[in-house]
Amino acid sequence: MRREDGRPGPQDDVEADLDELYALPPSDFVARREERPARARTPRTETESAAARKNGAAEREEARAAEARRRAARGEVRHAPGRAGERGRGAGERAAALEEQLARARTGPERTRAELASRGSATGRPRGNRSAAECAAAAAARRAERSEGDGT
Repeated sequence: MRREDGRPGPQDDVEADLDELYALPPSDFVARREERPARARTPRTETESAAARKNGAAEREEARAAEARRRAARGEVRHAPGRAGERGRGAGERAAALEEQLARARTGPERTRAELASRGSATGRPRGNRSAAECAAAAAARRAERSEGDGT
């Protein structure tokens, strides 16, 4: 934008520079970037280097876990100890457990509730297609059998 007296203002300089840049082919930008001297790397502070070590460790752990998942999916057995809950289990078992978890996560809580209901319990809760009354009668019959077996 020009000043009141007609001289070019600071905005005009910027606009001229932009016009000049837009007129250049993209290859010139690459060339110009290569011409620039590499910026001198300032030495890291202690906290920066500690953070870098921590981030690097996290990335390595992530990569290791991803590789373990790939191996488990292929069914390879690795004898290195896994996470505490997985020690002593083969990669195939871990893969099956992961698949089960994934299936449960995909279908959501409805399927899990249905599974629990179909499994039932000894307390007389509904089992599958049986009514609550049938379950209660079955539970009473089981209790009666148990008490007869005790001799009471």
